[in-house]
Amino acid sequence: MKLHPAEKTTGSRLLPVFGIIFILAGCFFIHILAGQPLGNVLQSRSWVKVPAVVESSELKRRLTHQDNLLALSVVYNYQYMNKVYRSSRYDFFRTPELYTNIGVEDMSLIVQQYPAGSEIAVYVDPAQPEQAVISRDIVWTRLLWCLLPLLFVGVGSGVLIGWWRKKI
Repeated sequence: MKLHPAEKTTGSRLLPVFGIIFILAGCFFIHILAGQPLGNVLQSRSWVKVPAVVESSELKRRLTHQDNLLALSVVYNYQYMNKVYRSSRYDFFRTPELYTNIGVEDMSLIVQQYPAGSEIAVYVDPAQPEQAVISRDIVWTRLLWCLLPLLFVGVGSGVLIGWWRKKI
């Protein structure tokens, strides 16, 4: 079946749009999953190390109809410039609101490592003292999640390259 010339034009116009959308979506998720956390890790190298006390350390549970999800929660208090602050950020690659069933063993070890009442060191942003973190390490296993959005960038690029070659 031969396509009408107008149908070929419409399809060929939509192809680069599809490719660009895939590339932009992939880049956005790479930024969220790796760019922001890595940027925070680099920024935090200049943060001030201060003592803190763990207020609570637990795995919070959320039961869904399909799964039992967990979230790491390590709440601690620290003092900076004669003011007391409270934070719950463990590292830059996870948030206390992120419920998951991935990495449960790692989260359990963290809870055991930081029991309530223990004295720890945290890193405080001198420009925004309410911002603090326990671990400034890069979590390489978390960066593996960037492979999926990288696939989107690859597919979108392939579509654009294919469209460009056919056009020439």
